[in-house]
Amino acid sequence: MLSVLSPSSLPSKAVLLRKSSSKRAEKRQLDADFDNFLAKYPQYRQSDVLDRLRKVEFSRLDKANEVYVDYMGGCLWPKSLVTGHAAILKSGLFGNTHSDSPCATRSDKHIATARAAVLQFFDAPSSDYVCIFTSNATNALKLVGESFPFGPNGRLILPADCHNSVNGLRTFAQGAGSSIDYLASTPYGGFDVSDALDLLNKDAGSVHGPSLFVLTGQSNITGIRPSTSILSDAKNAGFSTLVDAAAFASSSRISLQELPDADAMAVSFYKMFGYPTGVGALIAKKSFLSTLRRKWFSGGTVDFVQAPGQLTLHAKDLTARFEEGTLNYSSLSAIAPGLEFLTNYMPFMTIRLPMLHHYLHNALESLVYPDTQTHL
Repeated sequence: MLSVLSPSSLPSKAVLLRKSSSKRAEKRQLDADFDNFLAKYPQYRQSDVLDRLRKVEFSRLDKANEVYVDYMGGCLWPKSLVTGHAAILKSGLFGNTHSDSPCATRSDKHIATARAAVLQFFDAPSSDYVCIFTSNATNALKLVGESFPFGPNGRLILPADCHNSVNGLRTFAQGAGSSIDYLASTPYGGFDVSDALDLLNKDAGSVHGPSLFVLTGQSNITGIRPSTSILSDAKNAGFSTLVDAAAFASSSRISLQELPDADAMAVSFYKMFGYPTGVGALIAKKSFLSTLRRKWFSGGTVDFVQAPGQLTLHAKDLTARFEEGTLNYSSLSAIAPGLEFLTNYMPFMTIRLPMLHHYLHNALESLVYPDTQTHL
């Protein structure tokens, strides 16, 4: 049945004019508010390139008429990264790197390029560090936890302001009889450095077994970034150190040369540039990895297995000992382009983000109840 609107049901010309006038007024108010913002934060203009980036790489936000704010959960991927990676997959043949074929060789080359790009991005020279690819930062943390030589005289110190992937490390320490201490959170997140020093030095003068200090580089809950100087204190107290950089690496350029007391660091690439999901890394010192003990072996982590029998030869290659099973070889070719993208634009993010954070913090603090005018 054809339904026809009666003239009386259609919006009148006056209604349409009022709506148009209201939109123009909203636009004028928005422009005025933005001018006031720029007056308070004039350096914001130095990051204008991000506005152009949004139009080119993230135009789907406007098409969907959505605002995306879940950057702690995951980053939006730039359009060029996905289309560029699709072109790589369309134009080539790639295979399992545990095989010996031209397809496997191509995969090996892309993986080697990705490893080198990760080490370069985090300023980690290959003479001292290795990049171990994992499924995510959680798996990178688990690799350390399950391989760390905890024992009855060992210790684990971790922050209360962390996510559950860090909390899960205590399971390995508990199972080996090590003591576990939490750094209490301050009212604003993070931890008090003096409390951390007290915990690190509570057994000063006594000999403890292998012990691990874990630092969350940036809180998923509060956004707080604790001082990384505590890593030096942990090393001086005889602890190995592990940094959870899942959130930290998404908005800050990390140089491991400037964090020499970090033995290992865990990251997820989808939190840094959105794509691909299912790929993370453990960037670790070779000297630290040599202290870890793998509890089992799998495809790729060994060079020889006697079956039936007991003889097992672990892989000579240090990274291979920790990369269990087949790597995500079809996705790893997107890592180097993703890091290059981030390299180009992260300097502008470090300009813009602190100003937006400061503005939002002040705006939220100024909110009051309409009846009493008391702060929320």
